[in-house]
Amino acid sequence: MGNLSQKVKRKYLRSLNNYPDSITRGGNHQFKQVPLSDELKQAVHKGMKGKADPNIDSMMNNIPPEQHREAEPIEPATSPQRQAVETKKQKEQQGNSEEEAKKESQSTKIVKLTSQVELFHTEDDNAYGRFKTGGHVETWPIRSTGFSRWLKGKYLNVYHTAVSKQGYEDAIGTIEAMAQFDDEGEVKPVKKVYKRIAEKDGEIFIDLCNDKWQAVKINSDGWEITDLPPVYFIRSNIEQPMPMPEKGGSIDILKPFINHRSEHEWKMIVAWMIASLRPGYPYPILTIQGEQGSAKSTVTRALKELIDPDTQLKRSLPKNEKDMFIAAKNSWVLPFDNLSGISNAISDILCRISTGSSFATKTLYTNDEEFTFSAMQPIILNGIDDIAQRNDLLDRSIIVYLPPIDNKKRQYEREFWKEFEKVKPKVLGAVFDAISGAIKALPKTKLSEKPRMADFAQWATAAEKALGWEKGEFMRSYMANNQEAIEQGIEANPFADAIIQFMEENNEFVGNATKLIEKLKNGAYVDEQTVKSKTAFPSSKNVRKWLRRINPYLRNKRIRYTEYENRKRRTLKLDKVPQKSSPSSPSSPKASQAPVQRHFQGYDNGYDNSKGYAKIVTGYDNKKLSSPQKAYKTGKGDDGYASYDNSGAFSDINKKQQNGAWKI
Repeated sequence: MGNLSQKVKRKYLRSLNNYPDSITRGGNHQFKQVPLSDELKQAVHKGMKGKADPNIDSMMNNIPPEQHREAEPIEPATSPQRQAVETKKQKEQQGNSEEEAKKESQSTKIVKLTSQVELFHTEDDNAYGRFKTGGHVETWPIRSTGFSRWLKGKYLNVYHTAVSKQGYEDAIGTIEAMAQFDDEGEVKPVKKVYKRIAEKDGEIFIDLCNDKWQAVKINSDGWEITDLPPVYFIRSNIEQPMPMPEKGGSIDILKPFINHRSEHEWKMIVAWMIASLRPGYPYPILTIQGEQGSAKSTVTRALKELIDPDTQLKRSLPKNEKDMFIAAKNSWVLPFDNLSGISNAISDILCRISTGSSFATKTLYTNDEEFTFSAMQPIILNGIDDIAQRNDLLDRSIIVYLPPIDNKKRQYEREFWKEFEKVKPKVLGAVFDAISGAIKALPKTKLSEKPRMADFAQWATAAEKALGWEKGEFMRSYMANNQEAIEQGIEANPFADAIIQFMEENNEFVGNATKLIEKLKNGAYVDEQTVKSKTAFPSSKNVRKWLRRINPYLRNKRIRYTEYENRKRRTLKLDKVPQKSSPSSPSSPKASQAPVQRHFQGYDNGYDNSKGYAKIVTGYDNKKLSSPQKAYKTGKGDDGYASYDNSGAFSDINKKQQNGAWKI
């Protein structure tokens, strides 16, 4: 009965507080009134008869069977160890509460510090802050190192304590929301940020990237330094200050520091510089080629240092699209040094960046959000080989060949850059003068014929007067450079070269792809090894695709390519286009009549290779030709370039006898 009584007691106590086992766990509750159970009633009756456990007799006395009573709270007995554990838990909870309050308070303080910051967002939903510090105004992404350092420094100055990592992170999330939405919860207007150069209301602004955040304002009246440009410039962590420009200089001050082959190529380099500081238009790719020791890397660095200095004055070529666009995000001018060849994929990416394109990738730690890189920027490539070979890259390129430097004329590296530092301010001022002149003349500058990079051509033509060039001089040089790029593309493409040679001896071809390949093979226009190459020559299945790709080269050589259906079979046709007899003018030079620069030296021993040497009597376009009428014609030339005439010959070659050889 004793065991039964203990069980009844536990049942009774549980029923009193309505929480099973709470008493035995040491709980302390205000118990509710509950009806007595039947079992408890029986226990009460047994207790009245003296049969229950004597330990509960006193509890049962005077309790009517059907009455309710309010339970008295029972203080459970606790051990010292349990009390210590409870005390520790209470302290930890109290400490956590105080820490949470501290974090919340710190975050609020940080947010309040941005009350004087202009918070805004861009089209790609990135948040920015624009604030005054040190007597000038800076603009930084909210999650950039620049903004973080300023805000944490501000907090330290005001509250004399450091910001905790969690407190700062909590505040940044709120600040980003404030950049996106106003006090009414409406989305704020989108604003635009710029890197290095910007245009607003017909004026060009160039960020000098100095510690005063100054910029150069250029318009049709000239240029000046401004402390507060009306556009929002942002900076990457690798950008460096431009030299402080000075007035009264000439672009020709730069000439001794830029190795170049001819006056025509010097004009191409200058035109590229002027164009690289004009925002919002496609940029030609400056391709610098030359043998070892021709100062290709030095020229690349000098141009980069002058118009867009940063810590990456020379870069290796990225291996994929993402890395290429990341490079474009951090620099304005992209200089890729010492290239030995460019894959088709990278060639396409370079074309896209120079004329404007985007790349999207998934945002980190998200499933469906994308982050987009957009770029339209100037590019410099340099290398020994003909690095630009695909016609789309060649079509967008300015190609200059640097002559080898005589050892007697070489300079020590430190002396060269020391002297270069001295002239940079005047040269940069002269570049800005030319840009101002281009802005002024552009509305009245018209091109009678528009080349592929028409905006660049119009801009450089508009700058002619400010640069001291004769009217039409740029276009003559540019069309010659385009022609040379085409010749380079043909030389790099065995299929195009074979077609052109075939059509020099034939007036027409009509047939299918297989027949065309047989004609090229049988006529010895291409060797068997080249035909078997999957990369250098098309299969019969790919002939049409290759013909479409080389069609610009064929048109340049006055070869017309057409396709048509003949009895349900695809037929290819090649024929010659008659030449029009209209004369060309300086303002609208014809590609076939424009002067063509040649990177050859002709020696009597007939040395001939792809580096640009040809035998004078039988050498033409880096090839040995048997026909005398296709050979170089010696003539009087005033500046050392050759004019391409319609018979396939070159004339007007400035020749000088040197060591028993004729130098072209």
